[in-house]
Amino acid sequence: MLFARQPVWRLRIEMVEVDNPVVWRLVELDPRIDLEVLHEVIQAAMGWDDCHLHVFETEDGIEYGEADPEFNGRDETTATVADLLDGGRTLLYTYDFGDNWRHRVTRGSVSRAKEGLFYPNCADGAGACPPEDAGGAYRWNMVKPVVADPGHEDHHDWMEWLGLDDPAQFRPDVFDRDAANGRLRDVKKRFML
Repeated sequence: MLFARQPVWRLRIEMVEVDNPVVWRLVELDPRIDLEVLHEVIQAAMGWDDCHLHVFETEDGIEYGEADPEFNGRDETTATVADLLDGGRTLLYTYDFGDNWRHRVTRGSVSRAKEGLFYPNCADGAGACPPEDAGGAYRWNMVKPVVADPGHEDHHDWMEWLGLDDPAQFRPDVFDRDAANGRLRDVKKRFML
């Protein structure tokens, strides 16, 4: 639990290679959380369903993930945000090794916890999170203009695949900060932050 005046780090989490629009979140959190909790924070802030494997990779190639005998990297519970993002370093977070959704995590400003504000907190963001199993950044960037164009020959197939009845329902540019913060409240409860 963060008390007023404790340090809060602002992290920018941006999907790599996803554009039109770029998808990013600005999350404020306690820098003492470990990477297991950061994984949950990213999942909630982005809007993922956490049904695939993930890994964090440092700039010098060290990987952190879930403790598993088949994983050759380090246990993500052994490193904190402060350990790995201090001094302007970045992390690469990859979710779903089939679709290979990559996210660049960078530290922004450092401030103090504010009375009455829960942490982690999503302060800002842009772009809707792609749906699970959408095929990765390259495919997702291809699908968006097809769904937006009712005259495209593959429009109907992609609308059906996305479970949409009306092209107006397809809003890759919409980011709902309140929904992200609702999901982050669940993370806070699960980890008793």
